[in-house]
Amino acid sequence: MKTETEARYRARVDEAVRLLSTRLADPPPADELARLVGASRYHFQRLYRAATGESVLETLNRLRAVRALELLERSVPVTEIAAEVGYETSQAFARAFRGWTGASPSEAREIAADLKRRFARPDRPEGAAVEIEITRLAPLTLTIIHTRQPIGPLNPVYEALFATVAEQGRLEDVRGIYGVPLNDPAFDPEGLVEHLAAIELGGEKLAGHAQHDIAGGRAVRTRHTGPFEALPGTETALYHRVLEEGWILADAPPLHHHLDEPDDVPAEDLRTDIYLTLREDAS
Repeated sequence: MKTETEARYRARVDEAVRLLSTRLADPPPADELARLVGASRYHFQRLYRAATGESVLETLNRLRAVRALELLERSVPVTEIAAEVGYETSQAFARAFRGWTGASPSEAREIAADLKRRFARPDRPEGAAVEIEITRLAPLTLTIIHTRQPIGPLNPVYEALFATVAEQGRLEDVRGIYGVPLNDPAFDPEGLVEHLAAIELGGEKLAGHAQHDIAGGRAVRTRHTGPFEALPGTETALYHRVLEEGWILADAPPLHHHLDEPDDVPAEDLRTDIYLTLREDAS
């Protein structure tokens, strides 16, 4: 079952790449690709990177570059090439093409064959070794601040949340500090981080703040030790294990349980447990 599920994931990712290659001018949205792969919107991009070693946008640009070079070899006019690979003007295409290849379309015509070799599909990546365990995640009701912001420290968001807790005299009620990453900024069109800064509180709801429920259930967990900025690397390694083991993920975002407060512990010693919830009806 494990091998069959892993093979199915990888075959569906390959199908997503093939679909991208046929729709360079009108690429399918992420939701359509996620349905094809059989993953939820929370996990698709991360599973895609784990399976291919690149983001969907990187794949799309690589395929566009290869197709453009093929057409340049055949002396197709630049205006036609631009339209075929998804650009409204030859000027916009030329800027993108130089970004991909370091050359203008006219310069590339003579060396197109050599340039194409630079855009071969990358080898399937190998994930870093992480220790994992299957556990049960208890249901949680979290008090949150929902942010969508440029990549950078989230400490000010948590500080604002704790300031409200202190103002309302609720510091003794804090039971845990959490983070819920809702996207991967590497795949966001604007490069923004969407994230829930969260705490678990005992007692009454915190006035002025929304709540977010975690359903809990069977989950795979790994522990990250180190600065928060390095969390994505550990998370990616965990997704590699998901692929290797053939686990089916539930339609729920990852959950980060921050076990230490950064004011009390050096950054290199900060511990965070990362949970990915598994579908209960899958073995």
